[in-house]
Amino acid sequence: MGTTFWNTRVKIRDMQNNDDALLLAMTSVANKTQATTLARALLESRLVACCNILPSIWSTYRWQGEICEQEECLLLIKTLRSKYSLLEVFIQSRHPYDVPELICVETDAVMQEYYLWLKQQVSPDSPY
Repeated sequence: MGTTFWNTRVKIRDMQNNDDALLLAMTSVANKTQATTLARALLESRLVACCNILPSIWSTYRWQGEICEQEECLLLIKTLRSKYSLLEVFIQSRHPYDVPELICVETDAVMQEYYLWLKQQVSPDSPY
């Protein structure tokens, strides 16, 4: 069992160049409606392959000199490093907040099948 499991996980750096590194991006919005609208627009643009919406997080932050607290939704966004610049412009233009959060983490490893699926989904030439 262990051999099969480890053979399906591949270090990203072993299978691609840096521009094809898988990124996990995060942004938060005020509610599920905003989250769903943003997620659908991102998917329709083919900038991302998948968005998970975590519907209830509690955020505490400083805004305009005051400490604020509110419930928000967090989007976990999967894309490629090569899409980051376009993703940033998209978030800046479509996000409902004045100063949107966009934090990206490059992954160290991913299942090969998922990675290949993700690359296909963000390709403008994909038939799917």
